[in-house]
Amino acid sequence: MALLEVHDLHKHFDGVAALSGVSLHVERGEIVGLIGPNGAGKTTLFNCITGALRPDRGSVRLDGEAITGLPPHRVAQRGLARTFQLVRPFAELTALENVLCGQPHARERLWAVALRKTPKALEERAWGLLEFLGLAALAHRPAGALSYGQQKLLALATALMGEPKIVLLDEPFAGVNPTMIEHILERLKALNAQGVTFLVIEHNMEALMRLAQRVYALAAGRVIAEGTPQRIQRTPEVLEVYYGQ
Repeated sequence: MALLEVHDLHKHFDGVAALSGVSLHVERGEIVGLIGPNGAGKTTLFNCITGALRPDRGSVRLDGEAITGLPPHRVAQRGLARTFQLVRPFAELTALENVLCGQPHARERLWAVALRKTPKALEERAWGLLEFLGLAALAHRPAGALSYGQQKLLALATALMGEPKIVLLDEPFAGVNPTMIEHILERLKALNAQGVTFLVIEHNMEALMRLAQRVYALAAGRVIAEGTPQRIQRTPEVLEVYYGQ
């Protein structure tokens, strides 16, 4: 049984199909990539998986449990975390406080941060994540003062705080300089070696092909190819969509 199973997912907006029968799976411990041109349906798919949108038809299962149509907080409680293409940290809170906002028990976390009453074990976990991702020296700096690449890492740390079963990453390398891309790549591989599972949307094909073990290609709301990075790069349908070849 796959950790994440998406079956025959459909979503329309004003009669226009954004997703038309998308099916995919992610095994426990995998890094799976999701590619496609703008408008292919990648973010709509993420939104349907995470509960931000309700699909018109189809199903989503996490670790064997149906999560189709659940609101985002309930999906998160079942072990699915997500980052966004455009990072928006709590700019006035410190990096450490932002990570603490990713802890479980959503109704309590902001009060705990504000009152400085976070349990010691959770604070130690947040510190550990910041250190692992290379942000420990910035822990007490306002998140809004961090570079964009550092904010991407901060979003990853926040997502990991709840110890999710799978993390959905939306363009983790977008807007990031080459040095930071290498750092993020190395940290994601290290996390995966520790057992963290990822589904990753990314337009930086070179970086994704170095990261993912399998890749799905979407176009016009449909899966047009699936396989290893090497196979995907040789698939005629993918070459046609990207390069008109």
